[in-house]
Amino acid sequence: MIEIYTDGACAPTNPGKMGIGVVVYKDGRIIDTISKALGDGTSNQAELYALQEALLYAKNNSLDAFTIKGDSKLAYFGTFGKWRISHPNIMGIAQQIKALLKNFKSIDWYVIPREYNEVADELSTRGLPPSRWY
Repeated sequence: MIEIYTDGACAPTNPGKMGIGVVVYKDGRIIDTISKALGDGTSNQAELYALQEALLYAKNNSLDAFTIKGDSKLAYFGTFGKWRISHPNIMGIAQQIKALLKNFKSIDWYVIPREYNEVADELSTRGLPPSRWY
């Protein structure tokens, strides 16, 4: 079973420098990670970019069915669920994610508490300014 965890971060303020983290597990073991520092933006943008990166990973690795988890209600309910994303700074990325979703047969998705998303959280902050800056 494949599980993918996502997280986005922003520092030293919001908006600020964005970072994303993606962790891919197979049968409970980490098989891949992604950590990227992005340009300036908001934490909501970072969460959506992390979700997009996870879906691109799944597409590029021919994953048909998997579970995806993250701690951002906006990212998950706004793309998988019934929430409507209408803010201009995140609408475009949300639309790109919805288009990517058409590539998959079955995705189970869950919004999880932040404390269960520690590895993705750590990856999302690797390229951000050091904590002493904020």
